[in-house]
Amino acid sequence: MSTSTANGDGEQPMPVIVWCCPRSCSTAFERAFMQSQSTRCFHEPTAGGYYYGPQRACQRYDEAACQASGQDHETVEQTLRDMLNPDVYNKGTAKTEGAKYIFAKDMAQYLFSGEVLSALHPDSKVYRTPSAEQAGVDYRHTLENPTVVPTDLLRRFKHTFLVRTPEKSVPSYYKCVQDKAAGFEYFDGAEAGYAELRILYQWLSNPESTFHTAPPSPSASSLPGKVQSQPQPPPLVDASVLLANPERTIRLYCEAVGFPFDEGMLSWEKKSVPEFSSWGTFHAAAEQSTGFKKDDETGSKAKKADLPQDVLETIERSKEDYEWLYERRTIREEEEK
Repeated sequence: MSTSTANGDGEQPMPVIVWCCPRSCSTAFERAFMQSQSTRCFHEPTAGGYYYGPQRACQRYDEAACQASGQDHETVEQTLRDMLNPDVYNKGTAKTEGAKYIFAKDMAQYLFSGEVLSALHPDSKVYRTPSAEQAGVDYRHTLENPTVVPTDLLRRFKHTFLVRTPEKSVPSYYKCVQDKAAGFEYFDGAEAGYAELRILYQWLSNPESTFHTAPPSPSASSLPGKVQSQPQPPPLVDASVLLANPERTIRLYCEAVGFPFDEGMLSWEKKSVPEFSSWGTFHAAAEQSTGFKKDDETGSKAKKADLPQDVLETIERSKEDYEWLYERRTIREEEEK
């Protein structure tokens, strides 16, 4: 595979990924980086491999739906490889040439195998039933790579994180499912994404994990891109801090990853975004927005009494992982310092 670059000065674009969970204000966060003319943005690029591909972990769609998607050939690993080779991934797109940065917003659970996800969520409808060997396995403290992507490939991206309290994200996700915004037919709490976000953060941040200690594999030199210097600890943003002070949060995040901050990142035009089109009306609020709003304006208005039991149970089940992540947030409100 060619490793030719997208920008014309001989330098490869710096690739940054923000890993998140559904309804975490991540699409608004992504829109901020879409304002940069020197950046090529990718919206949940590994979703095709996770939902439709030959190695898909999620079982929401049957074989006919996967074939109809046109993404039934995709894998998570190959998508990440292609992102490092914009001449391949972005063939024919107007914004390929001259890009100095790659910014992707993606879901942490998309990186995990069906086997790991079934072990984490044994009662889920969207994941397979776990085997006897998998049942009860806890991956939260693993030193080994918990994902389907080779460590050497993951080292070629800068990894950052965004999380939001499940008391806001889970009801918001439930409402999207009820509205059939993405064509989903039912709510499944396994898709809340907090356990996977915690496991990924723990592995990437632990200096003793194989992400930091494993030597390069013999095939590493054939990978596109180059190994990135990782900010440690990995930048971890909580949505409440982001929405309380967008300018300061985005500025500090950019400083941590080496991305140029511009005040133009704080506002954008209300319009349809082609990158969001495959998700129906799931991102309608982000398309209709013109900037960051206070959390009480963007959070779900649903009262707990109006939520079904499985949604309430998902909120409670997600709190421990969320609080673990929240304690490790790297950007805090000024009065917290």
